[in-house]
Amino acid sequence: MADEQNDLRWTRAMLLGALVVTLLLYYVPALRTFAYPFVLFSTFVHEMGHGVAAVLMGGDFLKLEMWSDASGLATYAIASDAGAIRKAIVSAGGLCGAPILAALGFWLGRTAKKARIALGVGGLLSLLSLIFVVRTMVGVVMSVCLVAICALLIASRKDRLQQGAVLFFSTELALCVFSRADYLFTNQARTATGIHVSDVGHIAKELFLPYWFWGGLIALFSVLVLFLGVRGFFKKAAPSGDAA
Repeated sequence: MADEQNDLRWTRAMLLGALVVTLLLYYVPALRTFAYPFVLFSTFVHEMGHGVAAVLMGGDFLKLEMWSDASGLATYAIASDAGAIRKAIVSAGGLCGAPILAALGFWLGRTAKKARIALGVGGLLSLLSLIFVVRTMVGVVMSVCLVAICALLIASRKDRLQQGAVLFFSTELALCVFSRADYLFTNQARTATGIHVSDVGHIAKELFLPYWFWGGLIALFSVLVLFLGVRGFFKKAAPSGDAA
């Protein structure tokens, strides 16, 4: 029991450390350059969210493009008669992907075994994306880095290092939900290929009510999901019973 309590304290300390490092990277001007790879990481997750949602809705994920300005574009195909709700879900997939993945990361980061599973699944998805959908050099570099990082962490067999990495990346994704919150309330998005209709703009086209309503709803959903993820992380493990 004492070992479990010590592990829990270490895990919570790692989460606090991940939060402090993340805040320093984004809000200390001299360190913002080091935050750039994590901004690209959040873009990668965002575009993958669209692609995965498209596949789940019965469509095809055609390609993922990313550029050095941290903008990205997911190209997918979904049947014209798929229905407005399914099309809206695909548009929302990018915005909801980061908070859902962050919440899962907080939960999986509680134990070394689950952290290894998270790293294995993350590395595999990154490898598959590299092979089948990534079509720009920035995306290739990001995918290769993610595959390499996950592989090296798993090979290290260091439980706390693996947990710390999962919690750090989860914290990065959680923060990007708020640092990019303005995107939830705009009808247009600018990428390296020009100006496009934003995700919430697409949702508004498919469903009733204006884009800012759907942006607010997704913001509430993101906060709720992150709250549940953090709550699950801090939930105390049930005490193990002693044999009679």
